[in-house]
Amino acid sequence: SSTVREEKAFNPRLGAGRSKPEFVAIMAALQLPRPAKMDIAVPDPLPAFFDRMMAVNARAPMLLIRALLPELKKNTGVVLNIGSVLAHCGQANMLAYSMSKGAMMTMTRNLADSLGMDRVRVNQLNVGWTLSDNEYQVKLGDGLGEGWPERLPSHVVPMGRLLMPEDIAAAAVYWVGRESYPVTGTVAELEQYPIIGRYTNAEGDDKK
Repeated sequence: SSTVREEKAFNPRLGAGRSKPEFVAIMAALQLPRPAKMDIAVPDPLPAFFDRMMAVNARAPMLLIRALLPELKKNTGVVLNIGSVLAHCGQANMLAYSMSKGAMMTMTRNLADSLGMDRVRVNQLNVGWTLSDNEYQVKLGDGLGEGWPERLPSHVVPMGRLLMPEDIAAAAVYWVGRESYPVTGTVAELEQYPIIGRYTNAEGDDKK
């Protein structure tokens, strides 16, 4: 119940909502049949690692925004969350990370809606593959070898190179500035190809 109270205090749209026992009673009244057999398996990432991903990428941003909310409201402030295109699905070995960025994406849209009347804008950048110093070292560990960014196929880098940290910084300046006012609730995909529905053309992808 304390969690429900905290959520109501943080999200004004829940101020007139139902209590936790009421939600439980509603679900119980549905009398959904119990399945005779389970036909699905849910992957179980290491709990500690999963908890860390959710804490860093979902819980921490939420608590930070909550702590700054009075000042944001006072100054018609702007929140810019840095997400990832992996929020839409992600790689097979990045389930926990992808889930955490998906949670951030939902938080961005939810808060943009609930804080709009307070003139607080909340947007998000879903960042694609970016060549940071850490990413370079990670891919060396994956066995790609020195100079791997120059050997990527053209369907991965149709513009000729990976995103750089300065590309993300330039986009961030726009989204936190007056130039993007009054837009809020936007999740901008920063990648050099469409994220949703793309199917790479096997013929002629690697012309370069």
